[in-house]
Amino acid sequence: MTTSNRTQIRSLIAAGALLLASQYSRAASYYVAVNGSNTNPGTSASPFLTIQRGVDAAGPGDTVIVRDGNYSAGASINKAGSASAWITIKAEHKWKAVLNCSVSCHDLFGLGGSSAYIVIQDFDIGFTKNAGVFSNSGGGRNIRVLGNHIHDIGTGVYDSTPYGLMGVYTDASAANWTMSTPK
Repeated sequence: MTTSNRTQIRSLIAAGALLLASQYSRAASYYVAVNGSNTNPGTSASPFLTIQRGVDAAGPGDTVIVRDGNYSAGASINKAGSASAWITIKAEHKWKAVLNCSVSCHDLFGLGGSSAYIVIQDFDIGFTKNAGVFSNSGGGRNIRVLGNHIHDIGTGVYDSTPYGLMGVYTDASAANWTMSTPK
């Protein structure tokens, strides 16, 4: 192998390592708080107001951290992370971010047709009309619903059941879901 070939190979390896490092260095954390504003940049010091704004800002590898408080809306998710860079939406402290739309919404996390590689973690999810987490659009692939307290879904809306409806709903096209019970 000539010196020129070795130099080219080293340059290619260095460029590949730089590209790989830049992919992981782009991962960001966005913050949401009940006293935030959707015109803020979503930093720890200047959080967004809504979970939807945090989800809209997030890309592969990013984390949306939802601070303690009561939220009357969740998010519609129609985007994807990747196998090596999931999008994580999580409560800052387990069950202290309470999602409760007073049965005025269909669901609190709606997963659209493009949703994949999403983690929904550590929320208190309750009091929706139909489901806490809902996927019925041909999406919902590689989804993790971890450590959430899901309760009182549909109660007070449908008189035929005092126990609620669906904590989590997926249609037949959903694939590779992981769910864990609260600990």
